[in-house]
Amino acid sequence: MSKGGRPRKIGDAEKRLLRQLVEETPLATLDEITEAFCTRTGLSVHHMTVRRRLDEMGIRREQATLPPPQGELQQRYGYRPAHRRQTARTALPQLAHRRGVAPRGRHFRE
Repeated sequence: MSKGGRPRKIGDAEKRLLRQLVEETPLATLDEITEAFCTRTGLSVHHMTVRRRLDEMGIRREQATLPPPQGELQQRYGYRPAHRRQTARTALPQLAHRRGVAPRGRHFRE
């Protein structure tokens, strides 16, 4: 007895094509696989439909991880001794009329 509801757009033949596409381009994104699938089959399917079928077939996509940075990391602006020595007049000249207080309660040395 069959289930009720709308029949699936991606049947067994399309699943084989989908598996072939993933094997041909293992580094492709989901959108790229979906676009290639739609181009080859002439079907119009959403990328989530492709993702669900890939999940059903046991194909899991992994995100690439970046290698750890090499060498010394550069510090962000404001965390270097030269920047800590700034005064209110040099860091924010528009606040020169306010004596030692910047917006949101940040205090600068005079």
